[in-house]
Amino acid sequence: MKLQSFEHYSHQLEMAAHDAWLTARVKSAMALADPGLGLQVHVKTLAGTVILSGRVNTHKQCEQAVALART
Repeated sequence: MKLQSFEHYSHQLEMAAHDAWLTARVKSAMALADPGLGLQVHVKTLAGTVILSGRVNTHKQCEQAVALART
């Protein structure tokens, strides 16, 4: 394997691990703050950008989910 190819593969692996870590961290913060919130909001991370989707019951829950993801 060429060095450049190995470095590219290593970088992609590092990015995937970082994305998984961010997703888990946001999901656990939501579950600790409000157990229902952790079940209602789906979290996905792509290249370090956290994406939230789902349905919440109140605007306050929406703001809480966004605030938790930002921190």
